[in-house]
Amino acid sequence: MKPLPMTIRLALRASAAILCATLGLAAAAAESPPSRGEADVLPAQDLDRVFTLDEAAQFLRVAPAEVERSALDGALPGRRIGREWRFSKIALIQWLNQDRPLRIAAATPALSGAPSAAAPLRRSELAQIAGRGASAGAPAAAPPQAVGERPAARSAEEVALRDSALLLRQGQSALEFGLSYARAEKTFLPTLRTEQSTATASLSIRHGLRDNLQLSASLPYRTQRTTLYAPERSSTHSNQVGDAALGLLGVALRENSGRPALIWSLSAVAPTGPGDAGIGAGASLTRSLDPVVLFASMNYLYGIRTDINDPDRNLAKHNLTYNAGFAFAANDSVAFTAQLIGSRRNYGRNDSGIWLPREQHQLQLGLTYLLSPGLYVEPTVAFGLGSSTPDVTLGINIPYNF
Repeated sequence: MKPLPMTIRLALRASAAILCATLGLAAAAAESPPSRGEADVLPAQDLDRVFTLDEAAQFLRVAPAEVERSALDGALPGRRIGREWRFSKIALIQWLNQDRPLRIAAATPALSGAPSAAAPLRRSELAQIAGRGASAGAPAAAPPQAVGERPAARSAEEVALRDSALLLRQGQSALEFGLSYARAEKTFLPTLRTEQSTATASLSIRHGLRDNLQLSASLPYRTQRTTLYAPERSSTHSNQVGDAALGLLGVALRENSGRPALIWSLSAVAPTGPGDAGIGAGASLTRSLDPVVLFASMNYLYGIRTDINDPDRNLAKHNLTYNAGFAFAANDSVAFTAQLIGSRRNYGRNDSGIWLPREQHQLQLGLTYLLSPGLYVEPTVAFGLGSSTPDVTLGINIPYNF
């Protein structure tokens, strides 16, 4: 057999070397992880996985408090539904991979308009997946809000719990205007009876000093008419600016699956009106049992400047207030509250030597409704549960977050 020419033999040897090199590179690529520009393979069933806060923390190998803090700051993709957090597994993986595209391992025909299994699923394409069950001819849904973006407005449930939980983050503020009307009748003897009507307007402001620290201040204006039947009828009327109330709230413990949230508070009364002054402290607990949130609080205020002989002075030497109730979120725009409010004041003895303890208890029902982003309206009604408590108190509060 005639040997092949030298040119043909060299060409065959070069082709064999190129083929071996190509096979070696393919084997190495199959064993090594994809580079930054290549797509990671993701099982199709991960499109349906949704984590709770604890599950997301376990998946990321960090503490639940760190996950919640990152989600609140908008750094971690997540959604807050009421007081519960939910995290998409595919969004967390995409967040961990940064700009590296994802590739679905198996075909998912139920996803209308989803890319094929062979095409990389990038972040922009994830936002276009409308959901399961959409027909091929159905119009595409509008792109959803970016995952992890801070909501434009607080939920009605969060606003309803503003006195028992921390509402604002650092730099945020809230302004609140309130009106209330209370009427009470008291009979001491068959010939001695009093009727009292009190209207109060108040202006409050809250400001987030830090994510876990909130400052509040409130100033009331009160007008009161008291009518005495003994047996002749006589009336007295007064109008005055009340003493300012100051408060500082902070987070002692965040809520997780095994414990409620614990909020500490410091309070003070400044003598801007009749002249009362005091200082105190308290604590409140909240526990989420979706869609209901349970809450309870207790506060003690010590009267530094009091005068039990002045009818315009309301502060006692020792003041204990407490409440317990629940908030029910119908949705993000409507929340209902019911709570039992009580107080015990120890005035000590007046100039006549009479000891003046006073207890008050009320059952208060309220509705918090979102009017527009940041603006809420909250009507309330309270019924007295004791002879020294106003029979009925009607109120309306208008909080505005900005």
